[in-house]
Amino acid sequence: MPDMDMDCGRSPRLRRHSMNIRIAVFAVMAAFALAICASERPIGVFDSGTGGLTVLEKLLTVDEFNNATGVRIPDGKPDLASENFVYFGDQANMPYGLYGAKGKADFLRELIVRDTEFVLGDADHAPSKIVVIACNTATAYGLDAATECAKSRRAKVIGVVNAGVEATMDALNVRKGMAPFAVGVIATPGTISSGVYERTLRASLKERDVDCCEIVNRGGIGLAEAVENDEPGMKDCARTNFVAMVESYRSSGGKSPIRAVILGCTHYPFVLSVFRETLDGLRRDSKYAALLADDLVFVDPAVYTAVQCYRSLMSDGMLNAKGTAVPRVKSFMSVGRDGPLPMDVKYGRNVGQKDIGTKIVPMDAKTMSADAVKRLAELLPVSSREMFRK
Repeated sequence: MPDMDMDCGRSPRLRRHSMNIRIAVFAVMAAFALAICASERPIGVFDSGTGGLTVLEKLLTVDEFNNATGVRIPDGKPDLASENFVYFGDQANMPYGLYGAKGKADFLRELIVRDTEFVLGDADHAPSKIVVIACNTATAYGLDAATECAKSRRAKVIGVVNAGVEATMDALNVRKGMAPFAVGVIATPGTISSGVYERTLRASLKERDVDCCEIVNRGGIGLAEAVENDEPGMKDCARTNFVAMVESYRSSGGKSPIRAVILGCTHYPFVLSVFRETLDGLRRDSKYAALLADDLVFVDPAVYTAVQCYRSLMSDGMLNAKGTAVPRVKSFMSVGRDGPLPMDVKYGRNVGQKDIGTKIVPMDAKTMSADAVKRLAELLPVSSREMFRK
C-alpha cells in the first residue's frame, strides 16, 4: 500500500504537486493584482517651470482615440480621462536652456535625474507609472539619463522632441516628390545648440526619402524666462525672436517657403498669439512675404506627446480602468530655500553637490502669484481647475 498522508489523504508527491499549483495560481493572482495597482498609479510630468503645464493641458484634454476600442477615432471623451497626474516644475533651477552654454550640461543632466526621481515617487505622492518630460531642453540633454533612472521602477519615459517632429511630418504630409519647403524651429538656446531637432528632423526626412527641406533654427534668447516670470516685455521678446528667425533665413539665402514652425519650448504656446500677429505683419513686408507659406502651421508637440503617452499605456496594459481621484493633479515646484537663486550661484554649482539650495513646495494658489494663477486659469483652464481645486 502506498505511503499516505493521514492529514489530507494524499501522497506527499500529490500534496507537493497541489501546493505547487496553489503557489503558481497565487503568483499569477498576485501579479495581476500588482498590475492593477500599477495601472492606478499617476502619470508623472515635469518641466523646468510652468511651461510644461501646456503639455499637461493636452494630456488632460486630447481626444484622439475611442476609449472603449483603442482605435484612433475620437469619441468625445479625453483619452486619459481616467488618469491621475503628478506635475513638477523645477522653477528654482530654470532656465534649463542656459546650462549647456555655461558648460554645465552634466549638472543639467543631474537636475533632470532629480526631477525624474521626484515624479517616480515621493512621500507626498504615489509613484508614477510613466514619466513625460514636458521640456524640450530636458529631453535633448537628459532623455537617456531619465530613461535609465526609471528602469529600476519599471517605468517608461517619453519626451517632446520626437512628438514635435512626427506632428510636423503629419501636418505637412511630408512625402517623396513634394515641392521644396522649410521648417522653422524656435526653442531655447540650449535646445538649439544640442542639435536635437536638426538631427531628429533629418532622420525623419530620410526615412521618407525627402531631401528638399531646409531647417531654420532660432534660439529664443530670454523668451522662456520672460514667459515664466510673465515679464512686461514678454510680447516684445516673442516678436523679436520670431522676426530674427525669419530674417536669418532670408539673409542666409533661403528660398523655399517656411511651411511649419515647431514651438520647441513648452513655454512658447503661451505666446502663440504673438507669433501669429508677428507672422501676419511679416507677410505684409515684401522682403519676407515669399518666404512664408500661406498655409504655415505652428506645431505644438504637446498633442502628439499625449498621443504617445496613451499608446504606450495602452500597449502595456497600464491604462487606469478604475477611475480617478480628486483632485486629479498633484502639482509641485522647486523654490530657492532662501529666495530666488542668483545667476552666479545657479550656474556655478557642480555635479554631486548635495545641497543645491532649493526645496520643493506645492504649486498652488498660496505659493504662486495672483497674476500667475489668473494667467493659468485663462490659458490652461482644465489644468488650472484640477491644480487649484480645493
